[in-house]
Amino acid sequence: MVSVQDGEPIAGTAVRCVIGSDRTGGRFSVLPGELAPRSLGVPHTHAREDELSFVQQGRIGARVGDHDVTVDAGGFLFRPRRVLHALRNPTDEPAVTVEFISPAGLERFFEELGQLRLSRPLNQADLIALANRCHSPFQPELIPELANTYGVRRQPP
Repeated sequence: MVSVQDGEPIAGTAVRCVIGSDRTGGRFSVLPGELAPRSLGVPHTHAREDELSFVQQGRIGARVGDHDVTVDAGGFLFRPRRVLHALRNPTDEPAVTVEFISPAGLERFFEELGQLRLSRPLNQADLIALANRCHSPFQPELIPELANTYGVRRQPP
């Protein structure tokens, strides 16, 4: 039995690695994380991974391709590879999600992000370079429109 409190915190992030690629032969990973109140994740696309989010606590909103959705605690959100998506927390309370990612490997993005955060102040160029290396390019030019539309702000890097 594995719970979302198990696993290793990924230093410098709000993400834990409960089940990593090393335990599944690279087939999938499980990464719980927190989305701060009234925040927006950077819009991005994954070239390799499909993501399924289980909303454990709170509510999340998302733009997935051309669709806007809201998912309450107990619900799921699917984000297929090669489809632009951006998560947001439209509430004043933290949202906790459990991310099921297939194939595994995206945990390396969070590990590198955490290492960067702990070593120096991040800038947008650092984040874009990391996202590109991990085949998950960001589209930061969409942040102003999404933030304005949904009354949220970009989650700190």
